Amino acid sequence: MPTVLFSSFEVLARDIRFSIRTLSREAAFTASAVLIAGLGIGASTTVFNVFNALLIRPLPFQAPDRLVWIANGTSENLSAQTVQAANLEILGEGRAFAGVAGFSPFYSPGGVRLTGTGEPERITAVPVTERFFSLLGIQPRVGRLFSSEECQPNAVKTVILDHGFWQRRFNLDSTIVGRAIVLDGVAATVVGVLPATFDFAGTFTPGQRADVFVPFPIGPATNRQGNTLALVARLTPGSHLTEAQAEASVVGNRVKAGEVVDNTWRRNAFRPVLSTLRARISGRTCYSRARRSNSETSPFAARSAPGATSSFARCWWKA
Repeated sequence: MPTVLFSSFEVLARDIRFSIRTLSREAAFTASAVLIAGLGIGASTTVFNVFNALLIRPLPFQAPDRLVWIANGTSENLSAQTVQAANLEILGEGRAFAGVAGFSPFYSPGGVRLTGTGEPERITAVPVTERFFSLLGIQPRVGRLFSSEECQPNAVKTVILDHGFWQRRFNLDSTIVGRAIVLDGVAATVVGVLPATFDFAGTFTPGQRADVFVPFPIGPATNRQGNTLALVARLTPGSHLTEAQAEASVVGNRVKAGEVVDNTWRRNAFRPVLSTLRARISGRTCYSRARRSNSETSPFAARSAPGATSSFARCWWKA
């Protein structure tokens, strides 16, 4: 047996030496082959990662099959699907929804200047409503989530850190919770850090990073800004998407007729179109396939991308 193994290794070594000599004589061919193989492997890996994230891997949320996306109409553009802040509370009163929350897609990547801790840096701050993380079933890795008081207009400024940003900027230092960082010249207290499993950008705004999250206050001032919130809801146990759609449509009709809120709050039309959150992320909504080609070539799509600059994002932070 030892003689057989030695003979096999000798043959393998001879083959390797022969291959090296052959490839060294054809340097150009070798370089091309390695390059093509590398590109092929890289492309295959990228396609699989996207396919896995959208269609195979379950959403990293609690009971993700009960999460629904509430769009305002059938536009493919995220910003065109947004609603006024008042609609969040109106929908939350329905029996089909265990809760409704949202985030504002009108933030600018790198639009906030971080100072006061190390070198100044341009970071991305995403506004979210009070129950956004709890509705998804996300619990902080360190600290806590926003309180009701911190989500009121003119409240003391607070911030929650994304796990990746916490690791990169603060080297996983848990003592950052309770300390203040300065965003655009305004001090904000860090109240929590999200877990590594939560990937906001990968789920809601692919291609855009999210470094920190700040409270989005619900009230007349933010409602007057127009359609500013992208909504996510959780169905109550036993409720189905069709029931929730019917209930949301009733709300939309009442808003249109002016029966829900007075003219101070009501401003824009609300045409709710519901889909599962998984279907929205994977692009398998009934209106997504029909309108994909139009949205990709529409000039409005470029102006209204999730990272589009908006004066709204700065005015509520500085308020």
